[in-house]
Amino acid sequence: VLLLAAPWIVSEYWLAQLTFVLIYSIVGLGLMLLSGYTGLFSLGHAAFLGVGAYTQAALTGVGVPFPFALAAAGIVAAASGVVVGLPALRVKGIYLAIATLSFGFILEEVFARWDTDHNKSLSQQEFKAGWDQVQANMLVYKLHENFLAMDANKDGALEASEYANLELVRKAGASAPPMSSFDVDKSQTLDFKEYLGFVKAMVKSKP
Repeated sequence: VLLLAAPWIVSEYWLAQLTFVLIYSIVGLGLMLLSGYTGLFSLGHAAFLGVGAYTQAALTGVGVPFPFALAAAGIVAAASGVVVGLPALRVKGIYLAIATLSFGFILEEVFARWDTDHNKSLSQQEFKAGWDQVQANMLVYKLHENFLAMDANKDGALEASEYANLELVRKAGASAPPMSSFDVDKSQTLDFKEYLGFVKAMVKSKP
C-alpha cells in the first residue's frame, strides 16, 4: 500500500531512488533464482535488464500503454535469455559465466556503435538504422556464401560458364545482361564486388 501511494507521498528525488531500488531488485531476484536454486553463474544480467528497459522505453515512447509495454519488455528480455541459453545448455560453471558475459559485451558494443550522435542514448531512428545495417550485413554474407558456392574452381572469381549458371541469369534467360557489363577490371571474370554490382542491377531491373 505504501509503495502504491509513494508517488503522492514522497518527493520526486526519493521516488526516483525508490524506482531504481525496485528495478535492481528485479535483477537480484533473477540472480537469486539462477544462482541460488540452480547453482549456475551468470554475468549477463545487466544486458538482459538493458534489453527489457529499452523495449519498455521504446514502446511507451510510441504511445503503447504502460502495462502492455511492461509485459512486452519482460517477453523480449526472456526471449534474449533463450537466445543465449539455448547454445549454452551444455556449458556450466565458468563457461556459462563467459557465455553470458560475452552477451553483455556484444550488446554494449552494438549499442555503442548504433549511438551515432554519441549521447549515450539510443533513439528509435538509431535503432532502426542499426537494425537495417545488421540485415544488410546478413544479406551480404548470404550473397558471399552463394558466390563461393558458384565459384566451382575456387579461384575467387566467376568465369563466363559460372556466370551463366547463376540463378538470376538463368531466370532472366535471353534478357540477362552479358557478364562484361559488370566486369569493371576487364579480367573476363567477376570478383565478389563485381558480383554484388550484378545482383543490385538485377534486383533493380525487376518490375
